[in-house]
Amino acid sequence: MMASEIKKRNKIIFLASQNSLLSSACQFELSEGRSKQTASWDEVFVPVYLDRYLFEVKEYQIRPKVKAQEYWTNMQELKSINCIDAQDISSPRKRGTILANILQAITINTDKTQ
Repeated sequence: MMASEIKKRNKIIFLASQNSLLSSACQFELSEGRSKQTASWDEVFVPVYLDRYLFEVKEYQIRPKVKAQEYWTNMQELKSINCIDAQDISSPRKRGTILANILQAITINTDKTQ
């Protein structure tokens, strides 16, 4: 998602996994989303975790070191929000509940005029 797209959106669903959190492109999107959140004072992120990496990674493990503080702050921001557990998304029995939780999260307070 480009920075211009982030500015257009009320909510950003972020699928947090080891792969996404190690991605510099995804970290860029998180930083842009944090900037939008700071400026608007609205909760922008809907974090959905696909594995436990978000909760298990330690600050000293983050690379590149020059970006470690920014990336760590991004991850802390995600953890400060009520994350949706989607580790069992492949289970047909649990998929409906997970998707309903995501839908509920993106529809809460998306229209500031109400």
